[in-house]
This record gives sequence, C-alpha cells and structure tokens, in this order.
Amino acid sequence: MYATVITEREKQLGFVLGQMPHPKSQYLAEPEIVSAVLFRLDGNNVIAKVIDPIGGYRYYHKHQLGDGWVTVSNVEVDPQEAILKTREYLSSHEATEIC
Repeated sequence: MYATVITEREKQLGFVLGQMPHPKSQYLAEPEIVSAVLFRLDGNNVIAKVIDPIGGYRYYHKHQLGDGWVTVSNVEVDPQEAILKTREYLSSHEATEIC
C-alpha cells in the first residue's frame, strides 16, 4: 500500500501527495485511485513511497505503460538515493527499453 505521510526531508527533495491507481483495485472492491507520496520524474515515471510489510518504507520507481503502471525498481529505502538511481537508470535506457 502507498504511504500518505510526507516527511520534512521528502518535502525538501520534492515529494508531494498525489494520486495513483490502487495497486490491488483489479482484485478487490477498493477505490481505483488512492493518495500516495510521489516524486514525479516526468509524465511517465514517478517514485512512489510504499509501506514495506516487514517495516519501514521503500521507494518504488513506477513507469506508466498504457493505462497502468508497472514497477521498475523497488529496492531503495532512502528517498534521495531512489531519485538518483532512477535518474541514472532513465538516462541509460530508452523509454521503449524500460519495460
């Protein structure tokens, strides 16, 4: 599930509270759009703060593919590191190679 609380550090880095499709809406009777802490890289790429089931948070690089979003990376626990690694990844891959 997406996190909805923004820390002061995340605000300083440019994270905002935005909207994302519910990750399980295709399986459950849940709202289709939910609030999420996001860092927008461009129109098709965001970093979403996700609640880690074993504790804490992870930052997922999500790429919009057609009508949905796919997870490209989900290993970062530091928001600044997530931004840097995602920008590095995007600069080394063409948009058609991402997924």
